[in-house]
Amino acid sequence: MTNLLNKEDIINYVEKNIDKFHQKRIEKLEQLNLKTILKRKNSYLYKAKNILTAKDVAKSKR
Repeated sequence: MTNLLNKEDIINYVEKNIDKFHQKRIEKLEQLNLKTILKRKNSYLYKAKNILTAKDVAKSKR
């Protein structure tokens, strides 16, 4: 099977779409809130690790 993409095509695609990509990421980040994120996480894991506050969550990511 031959490679249908070449480096120039990839570069052109990225240059054309990079702004749209970053704009979507920024929009998603602006919509984030801690309660929504914590609802998606396993609360039992936080309890098992004795994580009780947002500060504890941030410290545990290091």
